[in-house]
Amino acid sequence: MAVIQLENTVLPDQYKALHYMLGSMARQAVGLDTRRYAYSLPCGGGKTQGAIALIVAAWELDLGLTFAVAASHVEALCDFKRQLMGRGIPEQAIGLWHSLRVNAAKAQAGSGYASLPATPDDDARPILLLSHEKLRRGNIPEYRGQPRSLTIWDESLIATRAHAIPVADIQAAAALAPQYAPALVPYLAKVAAVATVELDALRADPERHPQVFADVLSPGELDALRAALEGVHGSNSYIRAIRDTTEGLLSLLDSRVSVVETGSGKAGDGVLRCDVLVSPALQNIAILDASHAIRLLTRADPSIVDRTSPEMRAYRRYDNVTLRLINMPTGNRRMAASPAASLPAAREIARAIAAAPADDCVLIFTFKRSLSHLQRNLEKIGVDLSRQITVDGKQRPRIQFLTWGQETSRNDMRHCRLVIMAGVLRRDALDLAASLTAQQQAAQPRRNARTEVAEVIIAEQAHCVLQGIHRAACRMSDADGQAGRTDTLILSADTGGFRAVLEEAMPGARWVTSEPMDKQAGESKTDTAAHAILGYLAGLAENITKVSTRTLKQAIGAAGELGTDSFSTAIDRAVQRGVLKGIRWHREGRSLARNTG
Repeated sequence: MAVIQLENTVLPDQYKALHYMLGSMARQAVGLDTRRYAYSLPCGGGKTQGAIALIVAAWELDLGLTFAVAASHVEALCDFKRQLMGRGIPEQAIGLWHSLRVNAAKAQAGSGYASLPATPDDDARPILLLSHEKLRRGNIPEYRGQPRSLTIWDESLIATRAHAIPVADIQAAAALAPQYAPALVPYLAKVAAVATVELDALRADPERHPQVFADVLSPGELDALRAALEGVHGSNSYIRAIRDTTEGLLSLLDSRVSVVETGSGKAGDGVLRCDVLVSPALQNIAILDASHAIRLLTRADPSIVDRTSPEMRAYRRYDNVTLRLINMPTGNRRMAASPAASLPAAREIARAIAAAPADDCVLIFTFKRSLSHLQRNLEKIGVDLSRQITVDGKQRPRIQFLTWGQETSRNDMRHCRLVIMAGVLRRDALDLAASLTAQQQAAQPRRNARTEVAEVIIAEQAHCVLQGIHRAACRMSDADGQAGRTDTLILSADTGGFRAVLEEAMPGARWVTSEPMDKQAGESKTDTAAHAILGYLAGLAENITKVSTRTLKQAIGAAGELGTDSFSTAIDRAVQRGVLKGIRWHREGRSLARNTG
């Protein structure tokens, strides 16, 4: 008979949680209770191994049950298939549906490769493994023309898609069109007028429900707009903005749309289209999602019923986990603005790595756009990113990087004891207001209060942090139910919001709030700007020999928001400090010039 194979020490309450989850999933599989049920067992709590045990037991008992298993990454499905085969299920019984190239050496989440080939005739195989995206295209996994007994969905189920364009962008495009794209004027003006009138009505009446528009532009007008857009040419930034907005509208307006108002400024109000991607006909789904308890977007879906038992949330404690929060600006745009922009974060990271035990592996999360800047700054500071150490008898990189979007599904980083988050993903208000409206799936769109949208923003950040932390050692538990020792450093200006959410999700965790290094040292804004200027100069290519002071100020972002005299002083300090570090520049009028002698 199939048993659950776990690497964790299994506690009585965890056994109860798994027993409850598998009992409920079994009822789903045999058709006694067919709905979309979410089970919010913690990361590393045995959700995947429980699903494997259920499938193996059904196979060994020859119950004639059929399964589909969906995950976000193909490589996770490949590993799932290997585990099923290792438990005695023949390869020919397991379908694997993907379109990636096969290269076992290169295969990892997000690499574009898979370690196992896709299989033919998947509808003739009782077990089918496929990606979330396959189901988000409306596919219903069938076995010989009949619905499968149970679909198991790993991670959060977001069944909808929302697409929104700021009303301000539409108004701007309509205002620019007479000069730069006159053929688009009648169409953009009409859309802008409808959106503006509806937005004004929403602002005037807090009780008003958003109106649904089925035909802002008729099919004939959409065809005419599409044809007119083909005649709009030029690389002018205004023309590009008009084209981008018009292309976005063309993807919106062939369906029903509404207007959403978030109260977050001009960029927070938009024209919205919602689509249901996962077929409503696919009802019998077991959702294995550690974040469901805190993620308001998934909880907004009326088709999902929470089947989380008290034991699922209570059996693990986090007394061995420390989260240190440093309030500092590390947003996506800021970190990617220039090499200098990520230098303060790099200094904090270097200090944390230096303070950690030498045999602790480090996992660093950041944004894809700023990854290379951050890595270069760490190397310049003296952090060895290529160092290998021996952990559990294996040679591993001491420092590894993941970017936001890779914080779920992976379990190959659990040897890491230090997690560092150089910024936390924050989706904008319009994006999340649109997603919330879509997830609610109401025939008449709900009007969500500003506080609700703000709570969703915080919950999404908490979801990212929770998942990211659990890629590391704290996904494992000891005999006392304590998560593995893990230290976490979070560099973000938003820490106050998501801390309250995570305190409930991680009982016993120790929270520490620290000031940034520069602030601890009493560094002035002028000194901060000088550091940023020097970092920017250090990152310039050798063939760049002159930089205007205006370019410097733009390059260092918020650090350059000083008065004229203070900024001039910051430049002088950067030049002086650069001499000591071999970064030699000098003033030349309103510019800095590289020393060539």
